[in-house]
Amino acid sequence: MKEFKNFLPISQAHEIHDILTSNIFPWYWLDDVTVSKEEGSEVPSHCRSQPGMHHTPYVNGRASEWYDKFSFIYHNILDAMGLDCKDWQLDRIRCGLNFHHQMDCLHHQPHIDYPETQVGDHFTCLYYVNDSDGPTVVFNETEKSDEYTIKYKCHPEKNKLFVFDGKHYHASSCPKEHDARLVVTINLSSRARNEQQSEIRSIPEIRSIRPDNLGWVEQKLSPDAMSFLWHIIDNHGSSYKDKLAGNINSSYALTDENDWFLNNVLANTINFYINEFQPQKFMYVVPSKQELRYCLSDMWVNFQKQTEFNPIHAHSGYFSFVIWMKIPTTFEEQKKLHIASDVNSNCISNFEMRYSDILGRQASYIYGMNPDAEGTMLFFPSSLNHSVYPFYNCDEDRISISGNIMVESYT
Repeated sequence: MKEFKNFLPISQAHEIHDILTSNIFPWYWLDDVTVSKEEGSEVPSHCRSQPGMHHTPYVNGRASEWYDKFSFIYHNILDAMGLDCKDWQLDRIRCGLNFHHQMDCLHHQPHIDYPETQVGDHFTCLYYVNDSDGPTVVFNETEKSDEYTIKYKCHPEKNKLFVFDGKHYHASSCPKEHDARLVVTINLSSRARNEQQSEIRSIPEIRSIRPDNLGWVEQKLSPDAMSFLWHIIDNHGSSYKDKLAGNINSSYALTDENDWFLNNVLANTINFYINEFQPQKFMYVVPSKQELRYCLSDMWVNFQKQTEFNPIHAHSGYFSFVIWMKIPTTFEEQKKLHIASDVNSNCISNFEMRYSDILGRQASYIYGMNPDAEGTMLFFPSSLNHSVYPFYNCDEDRISISGNIMVESYT
């Protein structure tokens, strides 16, 4: 059993929370959160039936239209656990909502997610979406029993992942001090086990194909890096707004003194990006040490005021980056404003990446703008479209830094 606190980057944690608490996410009613109607009579009195809501973005190869919003968690789990996707497959993603309830019971009905996973290796992974009470209880028993003994309790915390052997019976419980308990359950199983079952059932092997694509890097900057950036902001140059696409009045040129930021931060990020995404496969030229090198061609600071914005745009250069230095608003409060509270969009005040999916459709990835994103850098190909939406009802400036990286000759 393992617990991973602060499991996802904070922007992704906020995005999942915003999706599940939005007025457009399709929740479905359950008479009991762990058993079907047919099994309701078997629920003992000490763990009575409790209604709730669910949505299953993925199960056994069938995906809902919301699958893409949650599928990345599977890959994050593999990385955290040191597992290989060639050995472990995704069986199910299930979103669950337990309501506040004061009933006097220790937990819900003990169960296992997939009876057939008792054969072979299987992990049950619980991602807690919000801060709540109502612990997950894991039992010692791996077979159905009239009496279960507690092996472990995990208490919900926002952005925590809890992983345990899926053969163990387990149970959720309702929050008594919070309004709701939101959990995303991810079930992983050994491909070897599934291959054995496929042979028994004479079902052909099925595997998913995920073609290579470029992406971007999210990086939390060190205190030294942040201190340097505040220093060059205090010593910024002349106005830079005539060179930018944004509707932002106060933008100023910055100087990377002695190439400190390039050498101490960006050089490592560039190498990480190249190793991670191998952009040369997408016709990107990766400079050799003998002929070409990367340089920071320009860098600027934006002092964004309320109602100001950056329309969708791309940058010049090879790579680009954006760094959030100060964010005086929260998306949660901005979303409550009358212009945003009753709409399906989650764009107000936020940062958005725009790209084409494998079907050629426009897709987006939204970063919720909250103070905990301060000190975060996004590093991406310069031609990747992105935009910054306006915020409202705040007199403080949002401060961000952007820059472009070019390739130049050594000679």
